Amino acid sequence: MFNTDWICDDQGVPHLIDINGRLSGAVAVPYEAGMDLPWLWYQVSAGMIPAPAPAAQPNVPVRWLLGDAIALVEHAAAGKFLESLHILKPVPGCRHDDFIWHDPLPLAAEALDYLGKFLKARGSVRPMSEGMVR
Repeated sequence: MFNTDWICDDQGVPHLIDINGRLSGAVAVPYEAGMDLPWLWYQVSAGMIPAPAPAAQPNVPVRWLLGDAIALVEHAAAGKFLESLHILKPVPGCRHDDFIWHDPLPLAAEALDYLGKFLKARGSVRPMSEGMVR
């Protein structure tokens, strides 16, 4: 239950460069497949003995809507209009890691945050933060 950052060298070998003691943004992927990792982690950290977790469903498609929007802007700006259309293609049975109907505000807040960064970076979908190394 932590997030890692990796970088590949010139030969394509990945090297661990950072470990963050927080949940990954992709924790929704196993959750949507039926594995509630945060709940299991809580039970273990609280000294509880968790019941055996159900097996996660394989091949559950999960999309990051805001990531799709970013990719759409990137592709369109690069003149890759067919790729842009592919991003819009619906995926049968797809779930979303950043949106659920009964709680839409997190997606709205995330979108506003990204929009602010996009505008501050004068249209860059990959804005640099002060002190960030690329």
